[in-house]
Amino acid sequence: MGGDAVLDRETALVWEKAPRAAQSNWPLAQNHCRELILGNRAGWRLPTLQELQSLLDPAAMSVPKLPAAHPFVDVAADDYWSASSAESSPLVAFGLNLNLGNVIATQKRNQLVNLFAWCVRGGQGVDPQ
Repeated sequence: MGGDAVLDRETALVWEKAPRAAQSNWPLAQNHCRELILGNRAGWRLPTLQELQSLLDPAAMSVPKLPAAHPFVDVAADDYWSASSAESSPLVAFGLNLNLGNVIATQKRNQLVNLFAWCVRGGQGVDPQ
């Protein structure tokens, strides 16, 4: 994919090498990934919460909490959207803070809540809402 994406051999997921630099609300983040063409490939999506968490190294002393010598560039130590919804409310999406590793929950349709989007390909995905 021309160096624009990274294959995670553990999960078999393909990640953007450099996540989108701009924050957006959840519907725009979903749309961004759905319309993304990277390395001449379409089929991108927001990751599930578990897929995002698979990138973290809880013991990492670095910020963001990614493994040493990870191949990604321009990853903000901030909040990232997931495609996962709260079990109790499909109107709430989960996100992940890559600085602390904690899970956040926020309204999907709140136009004032802007997080980063890190698109992924492959896997099963979840939650088409």
